[in-house]
Amino acid sequence: MDDLENAAGRAVKAALAASTPNATFDRSYKSNVEQMLQAAIASVLNDVKRVLSKKDAQHEREIADLKNQLHLLEQRDQTAQPSPQPQPSWSRIINGAQTTRFTEIQNEQLNAQADEIREREKRACNVIIFGIPSTSTDQPERTTADKSAVQSICHETLKAKVSISKIRRLPGPERNFTGPLIVTLGSTTERATLLRAAKQLKDHETYGKVYIHADETIAQQQRSKALRAECKRLCAAEGERYVIRSNTIVKLRPRRANTENNSTEGAQ
Repeated sequence: MDDLENAAGRAVKAALAASTPNATFDRSYKSNVEQMLQAAIASVLNDVKRVLSKKDAQHEREIADLKNQLHLLEQRDQTAQPSPQPQPSWSRIINGAQTTRFTEIQNEQLNAQADEIREREKRACNVIIFGIPSTSTDQPERTTADKSAVQSICHETLKAKVSISKIRRLPGPERNFTGPLIVTLGSTTERATLLRAAKQLKDHETYGKVYIHADETIAQQQRSKALRAECKRLCAAEGERYVIRSNTIVKLRPRRANTENNSTEGAQ
């Protein structure tokens, strides 16, 4: 504070000396003005001192109160006894076990659905070809023969514009490689094209015993089997024609007799 007072006094003197250097001031006037300014500055400084003193006293009281509260809390923690925990009832135990089991079942279902989605994506471009016999026990020769037979069926017989990425033969009943062929095509569109064209094989002289199906997961196979059984039941029960299209049973319109053409030809 003393430094502030001295600095204020020096500032007052400098201001008086620097103002209107060409004017003449009465010395008594200067002295009176200087005294008035110094008195005003001293009053302001005294007010600031009082405010700061009050703030310091208030802060000290707050710090003392906080110390007392902390001391009381430490004593309370030392003397406090731990309260006994309530024993869980059998109903709470059973409900908790049921909730845990329900959560486990939900997680299992979600994991199964995720596995099914991944498996379908992996098989999305695959077809299974049945009825192509294995001509050799030697693996390189068997692979070459299988590739040649698949290309002949797809490109020459069915005229399907598909690209064959991979061919793999599954083991047969006696664990030899006489089972069906899994063929991976270039896209799901190519698979759909080949499956539509595969219907032509039933009347073919050489490949009449060859069947081409989509490579399905176990869940898809079960659904397809159930759809075929229901479609067969509807055909027998109603005497109508039902087919499966896009995993849905569809009723076909009855075939119209060509009576109009016959009557027109007779009239001519």
